[in-house]
Amino acid sequence: MALPTIQLNKDQKQKIFLTVLLLMFTIYGYFSFLLAPLNSEVAKAQIEITQLEKKIADGGTRLRTFNELKGRASDAGELIAQANAFIPDGAPIAWFPPRLHAFFDRQGLRNSVVRQRSSGGTGDRDLDKKFLNSVWSADIPLAEFFPLAIAVAGLENEEILLEITQLTIAARENPELQQVSMEMLTLLKTGQ
Repeated sequence: MALPTIQLNKDQKQKIFLTVLLLMFTIYGYFSFLLAPLNSEVAKAQIEITQLEKKIADGGTRLRTFNELKGRASDAGELIAQANAFIPDGAPIAWFPPRLHAFFDRQGLRNSVVRQRSSGGTGDRDLDKKFLNSVWSADIPLAEFFPLAIAVAGLENEEILLEITQLTIAARENPELQQVSMEMLTLLKTGQ
């Protein structure tokens, strides 16, 4: 069985040619003007998503750092409040020597002499705004061994912000009595 042949006139051939040409331009226009810009927008969006994911990760890291700093700030605030509770108001020269004299007297160490040697910053930028370190010396002309040992052990326990940095004990003719000299470092308010 033979296939029928279709005879087309010139006008029909032109219509088919124009239809095929229109179809080719439509396909070309679809890929060039619609799909290509869409693909480039998708690529740009992928790049922006990658950048935003990096920013989100950095933001999470910053948020964790901020929360850690916030926690440390509250701890520092508590530390400053505790230090303020242990430091009386007023000039340290007015309250610190009498306080140490009274402590040494309670321990049976009479005639103590307490002097301020120097004062300066704590080395911590935040603490330097409110506090300073002060170096004091205490001389006790005659001290018995056991009361002295108890006093040295109890001094840093009673005076929380005080640290004995140097202790010199000189023996006298009587081995029961010594001459004692000590240097202490303590934290004081700046007065601001």
